[in-house]
Amino acid sequence: MAENDLHFVIPTYRLREVGETVEQYDEHFWRNGHAVRMIVFDDSSLANQEKYYPLLEQTKTHNDLYYVGPREKEQFLSHLNGRLRDKRLEGLVKNLFRPSYGGNRNYTLMYTLGGLMVSADDDMRPYTLMEHSPESLDADEVCRGWLHKAG
Repeated sequence: MAENDLHFVIPTYRLREVGETVEQYDEHFWRNGHAVRMIVFDDSSLANQEKYYPLLEQTKTHNDLYYVGPREKEQFLSHLNGRLRDKRLEGLVKNLFRPSYGGNRNYTLMYTLGGLMVSADDDMRPYTLMEHSPESLDADEVCRGWLHKAG
């Protein structure tokens, strides 16, 4: 992997809705002249993956889009466990990558190891509200944000 490889990852367990997120970010990157490798990391059950993957597969993108789902994760774990020198560590590895918020994030880290990664939740969109504020940033700050609830 080249040092400057950039990956945009979307960890999800809601495969049915992630296509819209992919489309929104892809359009944003393309409109602003960015070529970004996009990867969806799916923690859905195998039944949901089989049901909703065709929706994601139909998603048209300008950027390359990759998918890491239950089957790909199982292949990765098999490969990883095959390289272990101590079979007693398999339980630890399985726990690190179990279907969960942290487990799915661990896959994103392993798949992008050595490159640059930007991650967005499956319900985020590439929009922002900007405010010109008279207050200045602290020396270790590059930006500051606030959570605004809908309505």
